[in-house]
Amino acid sequence: NVLWANEINQDAADTYIHNLGKKTQMVVKNICDISVEDIKKAVGNKKIHLVAGGPPCQGFSMAGKRDINDPRNSLFRQLLRIVEGLEPDFFIMENVKGILTMDGGRVISKIKDSFEKLDGGYEVQIKVLNASNFGVPQTRERVFIIGSKIKGQKLHPEPYGTKVVNVKEAIDDLSFLLSNQESTQYKLPALTEFQKLMRKEANTVLHNHETPKHSEKVVERFSHLKPGQTSHDLPANQKTKKMVLFRFDEKKPARTVTTLPDDYIHYKHNRIPSVREMARLQSFPDDFAFLGSRTTGGNRRKHSVPQYSQVGNAVPPLLAEAVGRHLMKLLKKAN
Repeated sequence: NVLWANEINQDAADTYIHNLGKKTQMVVKNICDISVEDIKKAVGNKKIHLVAGGPPCQGFSMAGKRDINDPRNSLFRQLLRIVEGLEPDFFIMENVKGILTMDGGRVISKIKDSFEKLDGGYEVQIKVLNASNFGVPQTRERVFIIGSKIKGQKLHPEPYGTKVVNVKEAIDDLSFLLSNQESTQYKLPALTEFQKLMRKEANTVLHNHETPKHSEKVVERFSHLKPGQTSHDLPANQKTKKMVLFRFDEKKPARTVTTLPDDYIHYKHNRIPSVREMARLQSFPDDFAFLGSRTTGGNRRKHSVPQYSQVGNAVPPLLAEAVGRHLMKLLKKAN
């Protein structure tokens, strides 16, 4: 039961409100300009069990410049400020693995130490969780920093056994589109447990299933890559300046889904995935519709958050659910 949420970008906020905002107050504003008192007034006298935050990861990412002075790196202090003011039973901060080695490990030590020094008396545990261990068809590894007032407990969930969902099992029922096509209706039946789960609440309407228009040259380039191959495997006459290009292997979970859809090629067709296919690989159910522009480029990427970016920036819902349910068990046990 999410009482209050914050987002700085209107497109991402619109998507949140459309899907989750019936019971949640969404404030579209820079978190630095929101006081703890503002939040307390909004939620009233209700007890806050959890504060979850995701400060931007770009400053910590191995794919970025890893600049210790990147102003985005200090946004964890806003989460710290709100946790200190609301005193929830738990807090969660999720980020990329690169945060563990930033500045020789001093950044993560500083974050942990800052939370443990709060008057609330938090025990802080840090662990890397792989989304593929929790039913997500993607080998996405992320750091979960979890703090708890309940001491002496394991704060992270254990993996759900050995069954891993591969790309084909996740999106094969959506594989009826070629380049420059779209559909608001399903054309193939759901055959796997994962597909059935994703379609459970969707009825017959298919959201965000539109594929980009590729030139003949691009389609030809894609055709030279076999499943699991990258741009390094392209023949000399098909080389491109693009550094990252990977064809999904249908027999394995996807690589980490990012905000750049043109990093990936469909395992069966010579095209990049649709927003819906990328959302499936993140474990977003099909009834979750993404709003705003589908994609963007150039300098606009610094300010806009199109549908593909909203998908790539997210914590996979099935992984988030696993973490949340585990903390709920600890809370019920303590009470």
